[in-house]
Amino acid sequence: MQRIAYELWLTNLMGKRLIEVVTDHVVGEGVTWQSEDPDALACIRAFWGDPVNQLDLRFKRLVSELGIFGELLLPVAVSEYEGRVRLGYVSPRLIEEVVPDPDNCALPIGVIFRSGDRGLGGGKKERRVRTVLGGDPREYLGAAGIRERERFGDGEAFLFQINKASDATRGTSDLLAAIDWIDIYERFIFDTAERSRLQNSFIYNVTLKGAGPERIAQWIEENGAAPLPSSVRVHNEKEEWRAVSPDAKSGESGSQGIARMMRGLVLGGMGIPSHWFAQGDDVNRASAESMDQPTLKR
Repeated sequence: MQRIAYELWLTNLMGKRLIEVVTDHVVGEGVTWQSEDPDALACIRAFWGDPVNQLDLRFKRLVSELGIFGELLLPVAVSEYEGRVRLGYVSPRLIEEVVPDPDNCALPIGVIFRSGDRGLGGGKKERRVRTVLGGDPREYLGAAGIRERERFGDGEAFLFQINKASDATRGTSDLLAAIDWIDIYERFIFDTAERSRLQNSFIYNVTLKGAGPERIAQWIEENGAAPLPSSVRVHNEKEEWRAVSPDAKSGESGSQGIARMMRGLVLGGMGIPSHWFAQGDDVNRASAESMDQPTLKR
């Protein structure tokens, strides 16, 4: 799922737009903080703009990746003396297992992942990190949960998951339910474009009346190339030329409908309203103003 969803986001206009339109509406206008405590605001700004965290640059991408993979795993490093918090990143594709609280399957308490595959350093040794939980986990975890959590001694990490049932241990992509239909639609567009190309192609069918195989072979050797546009070709009544095109039915829409469908895929996938592309025939003022909003968010 993760591999296919990432490939669709990377290479498919519809797959990309389905992810990005949500991201644009969630964080397209940026993130702001409010607090009556100026020290708290200074702390948050320092965390946000930290040269390692770079959340001013990374936050939108992280939101998109949560939609693509259904999970985010961000290891945490806390400075012992300064209290500075820095976030790392582990690809969800490296997660082997998410371990829940034995007494509460909806509460993940640890993550097991492979290291060394994607620039994490070292070999492919298994790593076990605790999930960051609110408050003091000892106040609400049972004895079994505390014992299980102590087995995760390779640090802590924030784990975010979406599109999962309470008893599921893994999150799923926003594209999961639509993966097959996105692929089918893309193939349909390609097939329709290929059919349109065939409709516009033709061959010259030449009839040589009364000519045998030797005469036909000689004629092909002398006249086998198609005539250039606007050229003059002279022949007698025993030679007949006819341009032949395939009879590939195009349906009611025809070539204009095919072009409109392809244009809609490209413009929609790039987040551009059609009336921004001089295609205002189906747009009135009210719909045009509402169609602008997703683009302006982006």
